[in-house]
Amino acid sequence: MGLKPTFSAHMPYGAFELKRWYQWNMLVSTLATAAGVGIIWAGLWTYKTLTAEDFENIPVVVIQSIMDLGPPPSIVQKPPQIEITVPKLAQPNVGIPKPVADDELMEEEVVLATKEELAQINVSDLDFGSDGDVVVDIQDFMPSHDEYISREIEPAFVYQEEPTYPNLARAAGLEGKVTVKILVDKTGTVRDVMIAKASGANAGFEEASVAAAWKCKFTPAIQNGLPIAIWVVFTFDFILTR
Repeated sequence: MGLKPTFSAHMPYGAFELKRWYQWNMLVSTLATAAGVGIIWAGLWTYKTLTAEDFENIPVVVIQSIMDLGPPPSIVQKPPQIEITVPKLAQPNVGIPKPVADDELMEEEVVLATKEELAQINVSDLDFGSDGDVVVDIQDFMPSHDEYISREIEPAFVYQEEPTYPNLARAAGLEGKVTVKILVDKTGTVRDVMIAKASGANAGFEEASVAAAWKCKFTPAIQNGLPIAIWVVFTFDFILTR
């Protein structure tokens, strides 16, 4: 036979050890929460009080028109001003220049040659004067291709070489026109040749024109009664005979 449990009306039922303290724990937690919230609100109120501006002492400015407004502040930041110490330079020990009378001045005209003209000068052919200066004849200068030289008489053909018609152009039935610039020296000899205007056909007209120009012979150009070097322009026409 098993034993049956007996119950009494005064015997506590359930987790009586928790029920005994729950009201006390509830009261303590409520008071702690209220105290925490009160501390937070007190801190916020203190911060606002310390950081609040005194609006009562702000001066009141009455603006009646737009003219009373001052200029707006500049948005460009000015660079910081740095004080620079300039070193003192030593005074030159050269004497003070003195004025010279006009009749004591010597005016001398100096003619400077260009780089292209200097490049054409042969040092072995230079003539040195008694004072050591180089005496260069204007007839020995070779002008650049874009330099204008005044003259009284133009160069003329003594012998004109006819260019050879390119076989490629002849076979293709092409015709063209080439303009060349020829440097003729004071003896009428060709010293340089360059293409001034190409034919655009790319059929050998330019090469044939340059080869023919080198074989030409001219009378020199005349300036102040003396022969000079000068560039001449000539056009070679390539025309097929029908």
